[in-house]
Amino acid sequence: MKKFSFVLPIKIDTTTNFLGGSIKKDYDSIDRLIDIQLKTIDKFLDKQSLDKFYIICVDSELKQVQERVTKSYPDLPFVFKTESEVLPELKTQSWSHMTNPNWMLQQLLKMNAAKFVATEFYIILDTDVFMTQPFSYDDCFYNDKYICNVIDDFGTKPTKEKWWQHAIAILSPDVEEVTFDKNSPSGVTDKIMNFNSIMGVTPVIYDTKQMLSLFDEIERMYNMNYNEFLIKQSGGHPNTWIEMSIYWTWLVKQGIWDDLYDCSGPNLYGNELWRSADDVRMGKALDIYYTEFEKVFDGTYEVGGWNDIVGAHQNIGKYYFSLAQSNIRQLDWNVIKNKINEILI
Repeated sequence: MKKFSFVLPIKIDTTTNFLGGSIKKDYDSIDRLIDIQLKTIDKFLDKQSLDKFYIICVDSELKQVQERVTKSYPDLPFVFKTESEVLPELKTQSWSHMTNPNWMLQQLLKMNAAKFVATEFYIILDTDVFMTQPFSYDDCFYNDKYICNVIDDFGTKPTKEKWWQHAIAILSPDVEEVTFDKNSPSGVTDKIMNFNSIMGVTPVIYDTKQMLSLFDEIERMYNMNYNEFLIKQSGGHPNTWIEMSIYWTWLVKQGIWDDLYDCSGPNLYGNELWRSADDVRMGKALDIYYTEFEKVFDGTYEVGGWNDIVGAHQNIGKYYFSLAQSNIRQLDWNVIKNKINEILI
């Protein structure tokens, strides 16, 4: 039977997350992982479809994560790795030129998973992602292509235009014009790079072979280790490439994006909650989110709810995951935990 891999970087910190945003001190990332993400995965995942569930930990936190996770879910096929194991350059390269280097580290860890997964593709997760419907290997495809999520344009939240500008500058420095034409194929013609869609953020399906070929292309172009090069080429968030933008740009450069992905069917995720507003509007959005939370699972949510208030992109239709962004500091994860427990009974 064909299988896929999950890849999850985790950083236990009671005050900040990878994004640098504050979170409630009484509910950190490992609590979200055990009480929310893994609980929903254990409920909905077709276990035969999963090869390995890779969890990448801060070196000093490996023992704690491994003990708590395996005790809670002994039947899931976890493999635990440290950050320095996945990214040896962590200790040899300077990160001092970056703002929020932890966030950039997360991008590289997700990319470098391609070096050790044994499956044709892998799905990257964050600890604020949870599963909402039964999900198997076959659900990863639509029209024999990977499913994914798309954003309306380069500047639509949660994406940022700079992420794409940096990725294009790295992989296609000779491109003179970038267009966004939904009705034309993605690719490069006469120094014009066209995107007919923009890839959404985590969770994302990455083709292992294509990610490895991206590494080879960077080393061919710049004659240096791809990790070292990418570290040097990032000023940190928001002035940077990210794993999603550079991977997607690589597929567009080759003219193969349209051959690999089809976003006209089910979404990978939907009805997510983003930190995209001031505290007052965020509070109003949370009031609706808590009240209508079951709609995230039953698919009845419609435009006009919490994401309208915060002004974030939302995916409506069939989907398999959702997320509540971990840097929403007012978010009460205990409420989400209790509501999920009620839903999964």
